[in-house]
Amino acid sequence: MSRAVAICLVFVFALALLGPSAQAQTTKAEPQFLVEAVYDAVEAGDIDGALELLADDAVLTVLPAPEGQEDAAFVGKDEIRMWWEGLYADNPHAEFYDVTVTDNRATWKAEWWGDFFRSIDLAPAQFEGVAVIQDGKVSSMIWANTPEYVERMNQRMATLANKELAQQYLKAWEQADLEALDEMIADDFVNHSPPLPEDKEGMKEFAAEDKAASPEGVYIIEQMVAEGDLVFLYGYKQIDAENGFYWSTLLRIADGKLVERWGTASE
Repeated sequence: MSRAVAICLVFVFALALLGPSAQAQTTKAEPQFLVEAVYDAVEAGDIDGALELLADDAVLTVLPAPEGQEDAAFVGKDEIRMWWEGLYADNPHAEFYDVTVTDNRATWKAEWWGDFFRSIDLAPAQFEGVAVIQDGKVSSMIWANTPEYVERMNQRMATLANKELAQQYLKAWEQADLEALDEMIADDFVNHSPPLPEDKEGMKEFAAEDKAASPEGVYIIEQMVAEGDLVFLYGYKQIDAENGFYWSTLLRIADGKLVERWGTASE
């Protein structure tokens, strides 16, 4: 998994610690249960008020564990405050449903909106939760993405990572950054579209020749579409003030490397 995907996954799981956004709604029904009241307070920016609804030794668990954490648990109010304060700017909004409260145990499902999820077309996120409530305060909470949402999220993150790699490849080609190209292109890479060479080493040599022929040339992406392991790019290469050509490239990506390429060019 690429660093970009991992970072993005960490942020997704961290956002599960927030609640509905005051900016998103001006009025709201009374909370169904104590956990919803906690997130209502976070929504209002009242972090202290939210923490007052937790036991002093409260434990918040996020599954799977965020990157950089030795385990999945945030223990105590200080650690929980850190997450709530750090992520409040995402303008989140949560809706709880299928709430069940039995004795000192509560379970729920939630749909989650926020700027991050919207920006990557993953809103709403789906979560399941369970909490233990003792003496009128939450002593422990667990938030977990549903299996279906985890699969959807993994697919989306992989698609975003592929698009990022395609853009990095084009920039490295434009700059004849042979070291970067060597890292991005798989050893068994195959180019299917002459006149570019068929293999990895030939492609690197051609990139250097292309740069020498048009040192001021710039590749402009006008359209990019990704689906599965394929990324399609269409755009224009500005050679100089008066000359250029349109191009299109289809890349297949596997395990974070470029493995196949098809392309066309026309004036």
